[in-house]
Amino acid sequence: PEPRCAVAISVICARTDSTASRLAASFEHHLASGGQGTVSGPFLAGADAEAALISCAPGRLEAIRRPLIVGDPIRVQEAIGQIVEHYRPDEVVIQ
Repeated sequence: PEPRCAVAISVICARTDSTASRLAASFEHHLASGGQGTVSGPFLAGADAEAALISCAPGRLEAIRRPLIVGDPIRVQEAIGQIVEHYRPDEVVIQ
């Protein structure tokens, strides 16, 4: 049988990059604080989460951000396209 490949990509997309970043900050804070609570929360509001992330260890924050695509629809589409071009998967899962 021929090898098969699937890629799962975590995406936070919004109308603008700044809105997507603000939304991502809440999720990033949730992960940085050990992911307490459920997937639906509790999350801090964007500005509060951004402020709380300042105290996060730089290596920890980079590790959280690495697998996450954040941006407006064009930026997200380009990033997904680069991943697909690089890995040539049979299937792409967006989460």
